[in-house]
Amino acid sequence: MRTKFLLFILFLAAASSGIVAAEDDALFLSTGSGQYQFMPGEESRIPVQITNNMGRDVPGTMVIRLKDPLTGEYSSSQSKQITAFSGEEIYYVSAGNAGEGTEYIVDISFEYGNGPVYSSDLPGISLSFSNEVPQDEDTPEAEETASAPVKSSSGIKAETQDTTSYASGTTPDGVQASEEYSDAEALKRTLLEEQIERELRKNALTAAIKSDPVFRGVNGSLYDQNFSRLSLAVNAGENNSGVFSSLYRDEHDATVSLSGTVHEGVIEKIFENTTAFIALPPVFMENETFGILISQTESEGFVRSGTEINISSDNSDITILYTKGIYAAEIRAESVNGSVKAVSIRKDDILPFYVLPLLILIFACLNAIVIYFYYMYRPDPSGTGNATEEFADIQDFYGTDALHATELLFFRGHRKEAVSMAVRVLRMKVAAERFSGKEISDSECRAYLLEHTDQHNSEQTISILTATERQRYSGEEITEAEFRTLIAEIRSLIQD
Repeated sequence: MRTKFLLFILFLAAASSGIVAAEDDALFLSTGSGQYQFMPGEESRIPVQITNNMGRDVPGTMVIRLKDPLTGEYSSSQSKQITAFSGEEIYYVSAGNAGEGTEYIVDISFEYGNGPVYSSDLPGISLSFSNEVPQDEDTPEAEETASAPVKSSSGIKAETQDTTSYASGTTPDGVQASEEYSDAEALKRTLLEEQIERELRKNALTAAIKSDPVFRGVNGSLYDQNFSRLSLAVNAGENNSGVFSSLYRDEHDATVSLSGTVHEGVIEKIFENTTAFIALPPVFMENETFGILISQTESEGFVRSGTEINISSDNSDITILYTKGIYAAEIRAESVNGSVKAVSIRKDDILPFYVLPLLILIFACLNAIVIYFYYMYRPDPSGTGNATEEFADIQDFYGTDALHATELLFFRGHRKEAVSMAVRVLRMKVAAERFSGKEISDSECRAYLLEHTDQHNSEQTISILTATERQRYSGEEITEAEFRTLIAEIRSLIQD
């Protein structure tokens, strides 16, 4: 009984030690060397590899502390929020810069988890700044300062079974190929193999992307600007080729998106797009023309609104977008083999493309308004104007001599209105005698004249009413002589 109890205790101890070891190996840091030397004044960048075997992305905090090797006291520390992606990832840790002969001890740790908080520590990295070329040391002490070997990420392994591959059609034995998969277990094995194959292709393409120098250069530049990668989506095809996309975000929620194509394990091109104010590639900033155009554009009040960069191993091009109210500008540049070959600028110096049509529309509307008022209020020589108001003005001026007013109206071009006004004067004369000045029509005037007036005046008045109907209602022209005769006849009738 005592022996069984001891064996049980030993089993629990072994199991707990295995769990601790597995937990320690789940996420760890490593570097390629225990010593790093930089030139005085040079920004130190230590490559730290995070190996995450937990099977999921782990957010956490990277902590960098600098210690004086003589006093053992920490002189400074800094921290940054990052995500340890599943698998292996290299992060470049900046420890600042210093003058000739300065040495530090760098302690690096990655803290993650909410309760409890786990920490993976990488202490004791030697950092120095010197112009001297470091010499290779083969002593055991030098070997002890080097860090542990970098561990590779584990791939998905599966032992394939000898199963007949699927093919449509008929087998040599005359059996349909679909019948070979009547066994559900065989179908499950085939689907599992295909899934494993897809995962293997995806992992291989992901590893190729992360190790590609073009991607590492862009990733390192964004990391130095406090951008953390949020995602890396991969669509793998045959021969280690495919496409990918990635998203980065900084502490101010500014984002940078990457997308690219991979051919046989080599990135052909990366497209970087962002509205954030990111650092521009040095190859372009070192070009004098490019720098002058940026300075001139920004001095004119344009604000940088976006950056688009196409990057490949031997050439790249960049487009910087600017806005200034309704105006826009963009600076383009192209680099081949590290040399800027073309720089150009496009700017809305006068008007944007949509302003000119808008001005034309406004001008057309104003022109239409002017034309409308002109034709509404201009003098009308054709006799189609407001003759009633003009006749009233003339009649007021000449008093009771209304017929003289109709003559002036006629010679001003209002012939039809002049005839109508002259006949109206005749009707008003009749109305004044029998209808107390009430306005009467032609028919009423005829009826009255036929019943109450002498035959001579009645026939002459009715003749005038009938003869002038065409001029008054159908617009038939009347000559000056005819009009003078008409006025004379009406005047004689009124004066009787």
